[in-house]
Amino acid sequence: METDGLLILGDVCRCVRAAEGAESYYVAIKVAHRLSLLKELHALNQAVAGQAQKEPAHTRA
Repeated sequence: METDGLLILGDVCRCVRAAEGAESYYVAIKVAHRLSLLKELHALNQAVAGQAQKEPAHTRA
């Protein structure tokens, strides 16, 4: 599941229709990983990728 600034990874344990004939469901999820502050993580990844491109190839680890 993903929301604004939060990513939750896990396994669906149960899925039940919300009401007879409804098109929505209740889902139970066993959470394996939770990542927050995704905007900050993305910005950091972009900065690191930009820095790696600016460095000469022989100085990269």
